[in-house]
Amino acid sequence: MHGSITKTGNGHVRRVLVEAAWQYRYPARKTAVLQRRAEQASEQVQEIAWKAQKRLCARVPAAGSQGEVEGAGVYRRRP
Repeated sequence: MHGSITKTGNGHVRRVLVEAAWQYRYPARKTAVLQRRAEQASEQVQEIAWKAQKRLCARVPAAGSQGEVEGAGVYRRRP
């Protein structure tokens, strides 16, 4: 279910933010294209990037299990 977010700010930026948030519904994985791109970076950078990717992908299922509607709001900073 695609929900809307506040109507404040630039409409194009809001739409792009929501589309980006929906991409994290799927589990983290390294495709062949991403693997080739990652080979140009150092091992330390690759480890940090993969850890961040897994963390982002893990947030949506955790929020969805509580009956919340997923979307851009899942990724906002929480205190």
